Order: sequence, then structure tokens, then C-alpha cells
Amino acid sequence: MESIIDDYRYIDGINIAHSGRNVVTLFRYGEGSVNHKRRLEECWMIEEADFNLHGLAMDSFLPPSDLKVDCD
Repeated sequence: MESIIDDYRYIDGINIAHSGRNVVTLFRYGEGSVNHKRRLEECWMIEEADFNLHGLAMDSFLPPSDLKVDCD
């Protein structure tokens, strides 16, 4: 598996990748010496990104489960 991430842009002080490509090569060995090799490729692009969108509920932005917050 190979992942390439490109086109970093700063949005509100955070550097966010706006495009990338993932390539996976799968090998399957079968009966009768028949071997299969498949290559899957996915290209993606983000056209725009923004934070604190008006009208979205807070549960749309759940923090990672391993994040610890101190509430003193």
C-alpha cells in the first residue's frame, strides 16, 4: 500500500492536505498455479474546507476517543 498526500494549504492556521492518491496491490495465489495480481488506485481532492460552520451541531465534530480533557 502506498499513500501520497499533496497540495497542503493553511486554513485558519492549520495546514490541511487538499489532494492525495492511494495505491494498493493485491496478490492472490490460487489453485493450478493461477496467480492474480490486482492494482487499485484512488485519487482524491478537497475543493474547500472551513471550520465552525453555522448551523452544524457539536456532535458533528466529535473529538478522538483517546483525547483527554481536564475540566477543573
